[in-house]
Amino acid sequence: EGSISYPSGQGAVARHSWAVPFGLNVSGYYASVPWQELLDIKDDLVATNTLYGRIGKYQGGDVYIMNRWRSEKISCMIDNRPYFSAWQRVLIAKRIVGLAGETFNLSAYLAIDDPKDPIRDNGKFAGARAVGPVQIMPPLAPPALIDNPAR
Repeated sequence: EGSISYPSGQGAVARHSWAVPFGLNVSGYYASVPWQELLDIKDDLVATNTLYGRIGKYQGGDVYIMNRWRSEKISCMIDNRPYFSAWQRVLIAKRIVGLAGETFNLSAYLAIDDPKDPIRDNGKFAGARAVGPVQIMPPLAPPALIDNPAR
């Protein structure tokens, strides 16, 4: 595989030699977010499961408070909870299907996707009163990008 170059301002890594969906879950441009395909079908998704109503454009991401956009208010990227946003789950599924040498089908994937956040949606927090103590998840270390030529 050849090197991949990203437009300036689209990611912290300007050039590397391995394929990675770097920065596809955060956008610096409000008008053109990578998860637009989910926003285009959001009404249909919400009709299937109201939890998909969380998909949108929310300010803050990639260690920036302003001028970066993410697809949901809360995900593992915020507080290390065991929940990936809908768009993050799509990216993970696309990667797995691609590595298997198959073609990704968004509709088929969404038919089996579970948008439930175990912390938010399992009744652990009922309004202002929590059923149990809030578990503070410490942030992980920043990612280290390693070019592995053995791959």
